[in-house]
Amino acid sequence: MARNTRRLVASLLMAATAAAGVSACSPIVTQYGTSPSDGVQVEVGSQIRGENLLILTRAEGAEGVLIGAVVNRWESPTTVNLTIGESAEAASVDVDGNSTVLLNPDAELVTIAAVAAAPGATIDVTVSSPEQGSVTVAVPVLDGTLAPYDEFLPPAPVEE
Repeated sequence: MARNTRRLVASLLMAATAAAGVSACSPIVTQYGTSPSDGVQVEVGSQIRGENLLILTRAEGAEGVLIGAVVNRWESPTTVNLTIGESAEAASVDVDGNSTVLLNPDAELVTIAAVAAAPGATIDVTVSSPEQGSVTVAVPVLDGTLAPYDEFLPPAPVEE
């Protein structure tokens, strides 16, 4: 019996050691940033972060807005350029040091004259700063049927 007990204890110790070794190699899921909305995130170096970026429009070719936020994690202010799609339509956003600028009609408005993709598709947006370079990310296009996006949707064109 003593021999079986030693084997059992040895087996349990080996299993516990293996489990501890495997769990030590696994990353902690909460260390990864995730977008809490339908938008996407983008890191530009260690200074600039785009959060929850998405484009709202009524239809392909209609006016749209880019909503989300731009975060400057450094103490010095910077200018963040947002280039939307291949049209090279760009907007510049001044961001103070250690601060966030919200991109929406109530704060900083970034309009797009004619969105080049239908709702449900994506458009490449390049986020850049003079200090950190640029990163391009595929940003989803939504039509504003979901709340609270409906309140940020550009007004429908007036028909004559």
